[in-house]
Amino acid sequence: MTSPAPITAEPLTDVVPLGLAAWTSWLQEQVDPRWRPGEWSQQAWFFDGDVDNPRTATSKCITVSCWTLTTSRNLFCRHCLEAHRASSLSREEFAASYARPRRVRTQRGAERESCVLHQSSGRCERPAYCTGLCRAHYLRWQRRPDQQVSVEEWLATTTAEPLEAKPTCIVRGCPNQRVTSGLCNPHRQRWDREKRLVGATRAPEQWARQVATRLMANQFTLRGLAEPVRWEFLYGLQQRDARGGIIEPMATRHLARRLVGVPSLLAVDVESFVEGVAAHHNLVSLIRETARGLRRASLSFRGLTPTDVDTWDLGWMDLRSTALGGRCNRPGTSTHPPSVSHGFGK
Repeated sequence: MTSPAPITAEPLTDVVPLGLAAWTSWLQEQVDPRWRPGEWSQQAWFFDGDVDNPRTATSKCITVSCWTLTTSRNLFCRHCLEAHRASSLSREEFAASYARPRRVRTQRGAERESCVLHQSSGRCERPAYCTGLCRAHYLRWQRRPDQQVSVEEWLATTTAEPLEAKPTCIVRGCPNQRVTSGLCNPHRQRWDREKRLVGATRAPEQWARQVATRLMANQFTLRGLAEPVRWEFLYGLQQRDARGGIIEPMATRHLARRLVGVPSLLAVDVESFVEGVAAHHNLVSLIRETARGLRRASLSFRGLTPTDVDTWDLGWMDLRSTALGGRCNRPGTSTHPPSVSHGFGK
């Protein structure tokens, strides 16, 4: 029988100490593809958190009339917080009575509803552009012989046929239909604005690769990460969830953004990484916990246990105690093996 491959006491080095292909395959067998049904899509590598799930750190603004999401529970959004400060109402009175004005018809980055033209063959599938009509049908209505005819009257007599939906926008993950240059209307407007203000590239394909679709406070995606990092990150999140931890979409999203281009989380120098995000406590906690879980997983992958290496991770004992409901801390029960001395094995 071949003995396990040697492992350093601290596997988080600049050189990944594992065969990434085998390591990734092993991780795939450890994760649950049906994790968080209704929130996690394994196929899309996309998390859409349920704001009513107490295990997801996202909620709606506490103002009854407000639709904005916040990164924690029992909070005002920025708009309502400013409005509350300017009012003379108590927190509870304001939350129950304030009527937030709706300044926009659609969520930012989303298309409007479909064109209102409807015939026996079905409804037009192009997004509304003006007066409820898509761009093509709006232009046709403008060319009507009698300029006094209203949209409603024109719809009742026109022979214009509904149009099929166009291909989706070239920005990855965007479900909106293309308008021009392969971009949907919201992304085309954003591209034009960035070209004017910050000199964004004039090649729409290159810009589309650079831009990420706007995510809400309860969402994150792991799609942009290297294949091993996707599975490592997902494994860490599922382990956190299994221990009763809260999934924080905003912290997860920020961490995923910082890990783009990293070949493996086992190649990350956690302490150096933490120095750059010291002010973001949730992010620091997430990377430390994930890295610790992957250290233990890398030992299991090699057929070893945490006590088979020169340096023992006592945090593993603490996490194990938490997972067991504190049973490891009963009187007369040690949380550490008797041979431990100042954190080192024999």
